[in-house]
Amino acid sequence: MKKYLLPALQAGVTIYILARLFGDAELRANATRVVAEADWLWMAGAVAAAAASELLCATRWWVVLRAFGTPLKWREAVAFSAIGLFYSLGLPGSA
Repeated sequence: MKKYLLPALQAGVTIYILARLFGDAELRANATRVVAEADWLWMAGAVAAAAASELLCATRWWVVLRAFGTPLKWREAVAFSAIGLFYSLGLPGSA
């Protein structure tokens, strides 16, 4: 029973957060307004900075894996890093 308690709690918290985010019409309207009013130059800069950060992270893993003798193409390291990023950010209750 104990081993199911933490995953059940994580699933409950995830469902609550998703219901709160997508179930509140006022919150959705405010989010839409904020994004529409944002400065697109700063938004583009933020996207570029995030992409550069992820590419540097993938490059770091590529170098570490090569140092330990694991042959891996740089593109594969970027793909694995992107998959890890998705599971880390896209599934909030799974970690």
